[in-house]
Amino acid sequence: MGSHRGFHVPGPCSRSPPPSRGESVSFRPPVCADTIIVATPTGSEARSGDDERKREMSSESLFSSALSLVMFVGMSSPEISQAEDPAVRWLTAEQLSSWLSFVRVLTWLPWSIDQQLQRDSKLRMVEYQVLAMLSESPARTMRMSALAEVTNASLSRLSHLVDRLENSGLVRREPDRTDGRFTNAILTDQGLKRLADAAPAHVEHIRSLVIDVLTPEQLRRLGRDAARIMSRIDTSGAA
Repeated sequence: MGSHRGFHVPGPCSRSPPPSRGESVSFRPPVCADTIIVATPTGSEARSGDDERKREMSSESLFSSALSLVMFVGMSSPEISQAEDPAVRWLTAEQLSSWLSFVRVLTWLPWSIDQQLQRDSKLRMVEYQVLAMLSESPARTMRMSALAEVTNASLSRLSHLVDRLENSGLVRREPDRTDGRFTNAILTDQGLKRLADAAPAHVEHIRSLVIDVLTPEQLRRLGRDAARIMSRIDTSGAA
């Protein structure tokens, strides 16, 4: 069963002339398909069914956060330039391009992972994450409050999610024997089997999206850069 461990992870349009290299620019990309990337990617009008499924991902906290960021990026330049605050360090064209590429990954990588898990294993990404976190905990058990923290979910949302997993026989809940104020979530044998069955296709998908498209050095750098960014994020109030 060890194969599942460690894998709880995620068109053309009218534009203004580009600024010269190094010139400071505001957040002012055009409102078009490749900027408001959650609305309609190039050519997606013919895939209305896919669009609806993509919009469902707005319930995922990471997806919602990325969407909010992108919508902010889509603010028009007149709205921003009115402030004319010299203390604001507007992004250069090169910085803006890198930032938007990163936001696209934040948005579409979780969606792609979620779609693969639903298609192959009938699990949502956050459900897979819950099962994986429980599988790596002593006695396959975690307090609901601790599980909410590591999955970046509110206790209310996690409770609804665990309801579904419990109804499917994958997780069960019981009072914490050491402190009755807490409730424990416990991964069942059926849940462990479901996780182990889902892991091979999930890992292969992660490889195809990230691992195998980077050199070992690029992958190490990606890990270091991700850790550096995470060190700046205050997660104390996440749950």
